[in-house]
Amino acid sequence: MLLILIIPLSSCAKNQNIKEGTYISDGENPSKLFLRTNNEFAISGNDYVSLMPNGKYEIKDNKLFLFTSEDDVHIFLIENDVLIFESGVWLGYFIEYGSVFTFLSE
Repeated sequence: MLLILIIPLSSCAKNQNIKEGTYISDGENPSKLFLRTNNEFAISGNDYVSLMPNGKYEIKDNKLFLFTSEDDVHIFLIENDVLIFESGVWLGYFIEYGSVFTFLSE
């Protein structure tokens, strides 16, 4: 019985929480990711992009999943206090894979 309780608790410890607020990407022409209450997000592209994708997000297995209104999914790895862009077709056009987003403000 004790072993059964230890396994679920250890799996919960693997999920990292992230702060709501503004994250900014590295590089010469940064993008901003806004994580808001109610699991809503928006992304302001760099100077070359006028659109501002938005939708819902969720956190699972140390990854941040962004779901846009076009049903496209974008994935960021949560590592310590930064977000690392891993995949997403639409965002991949203006954010480099591997870009690091750091927390800017609440």
